[in-house]
Amino acid sequence: MSENHTGDLQPEIPEMPAPKVTERVAVGMPGLPFLLIAFTVLFGGVALFALGIVKAKDSGGALAGVLIAAGVVIALAAFITMFGLTQVAPGEARVCQLFGRYQGTIRQDGLRWVNPFTSRRKISTRIRNHETAVLKVNDSYGNPIELAAVVVWQVRDSAQAVFEVDDFVQFIAIQTDTAVRHIATNYPYDAHDVEGLSLRGNAEEITEKLSVEIAARVGAAGVKIIESRFTHLAYAPEIASAMLQRQQAGGDRGRPPDHRRGSGRHGRVRADPDLRAGHRGARRGAQGRHGQQPARGPVRRPRRTARTQHRDPLPVTEPTGRTARKQVLLRLDPAVHDAIATWAADELRSTNAQIEFLLRRALAEAGRLPGAAKPIARRGRPPRSTQPEEEPPTDPTQT
Repeated sequence: MSENHTGDLQPEIPEMPAPKVTERVAVGMPGLPFLLIAFTVLFGGVALFALGIVKAKDSGGALAGVLIAAGVVIALAAFITMFGLTQVAPGEARVCQLFGRYQGTIRQDGLRWVNPFTSRRKISTRIRNHETAVLKVNDSYGNPIELAAVVVWQVRDSAQAVFEVDDFVQFIAIQTDTAVRHIATNYPYDAHDVEGLSLRGNAEEITEKLSVEIAARVGAAGVKIIESRFTHLAYAPEIASAMLQRQQAGGDRGRPPDHRRGSGRHGRVRADPDLRAGHRGARRGAQGRHGQQPARGPVRRPRRTARTQHRDPLPVTEPTGRTARKQVLLRLDPAVHDAIATWAADELRSTNAQIEFLLRRALAEAGRLPGAAKPIARRGRPPRSTQPEEEPPTDPTQT
């Protein structure tokens, strides 16, 4: 680790070995002109062979044999040289190798001709990207965090990509994961020091350092790093709730008293910790001026006495003359329940009232209906009270 003039820790960039081979242009020529020349030579060889056959039939002699041999050699040579034609698409390159020795690279697209005895390996020079999986590491403070990154890269030197590493695509993937882990362990998720760098607060600086480190690691493979970015950055689930509360509590530091959360004209009010668990989404339990709504429960309005405009409180009492209903748990077959519900709807009763009606009728038919049982309530609205209204008291001063 090294330290710069600002006091920030700089991660050490690994030093990779110097490459032993570099890319160069392969010796060759345009393919279309060579194809015309090859066809011309091939036809010339065929013509010499045919002329030799004619001479042999007419007069024979050594001249006919020479013409036949020359025609065969020329035609065969033209045919063999045509195997050197190579088609290169845009965004691709051909790495030429002759008997194990590097001969050069063809980057120009189109039809090209090189030594027909060389082996030509295709390699893509297009821009690619690699996205790491979500990695779980500990930051410099020891807190477990999750992060992932994407790297945009391109092959710069095809010879190094082929000969310096075994598989340059896999090499880039492994080195990128290593660089991301190395950067994450050298910086905190949130810095306690205002001047220190953090993964969350200094994303631009950290991603620039990440690009530099990845470029240093994969430079031996002939790869150029275009850009790198973090795609996922968060605390691990096991500490996310506690760290979120800590962040929100620390966010009030340095603010004027009138702008702090939970403070009003009557003083500072501490927030409920359940309301800060943002990782679980919005929580119930917010209290306002009209009452409070507890978590997983109904709205409970605060009990207050009537204000002065009502003079006296208005108590709410239960209606008299009703006995408490016995609540029981009844298990029924679904088909039986559906039949009773349909029957109750036909007679304008609720399902509970229909069950009680049937039970009362069965007890009455069996002679077991107790005399203390009050009659079942009639269907519809309850009747109005038949008690006479009290006359208002008279004022004795008016007599």
